[in-house]
Amino acid sequence: MRKNCLLCNNIFETCPARIKAGRGKYCSVPCYRKSDAQKGNANIGRSRLEEVRMKMSEARKGKKNPEHSLRMRCFGNPNWKEGRRVDRNGYIKISVRGKSYLEHRFVMERKLGRFLLPFEKVHHINGNRSDNRPENLVNILGQDEHIKKYHGVK
Repeated sequence: MRKNCLLCNNIFETCPARIKAGRGKYCSVPCYRKSDAQKGNANIGRSRLEEVRMKMSEARKGKKNPEHSLRMRCFGNPNWKEGRRVDRNGYIKISVRGKSYLEHRFVMERKLGRFLLPFEKVHHINGNRSDNRPENLVNILGQDEHIKKYHGVK
């Protein structure tokens, strides 16, 4: 559809949907900005764009309401499970400072006061993988010792 620009009176092409939506009145962005300036709108062009970008970046950073972003990230969120989840083998995994640990190994490290070595195994005495109380956990040096001691294989 052909139409005349309201500012410079040039003929330009636009689609009927733009006209129906209240747009398609100007032939170009510079004509639109000039008409906006003539109407007396103070925030036009780049200054308005930069203002909007600053507002959006502030909102993204959470500077407007930091309590809200913290609350929705963990404690106040109804889906918050205290950083605990169950993996496909039935063991509980926890998040500590952004890193994921198997809870029974983490509890055993706290009990021993040192990090576990990769070959050390942690056995649940009652067989319940989600029962990670310190008194229910035993440290074992290797898989072969674990099998001999707790699964009856000699």
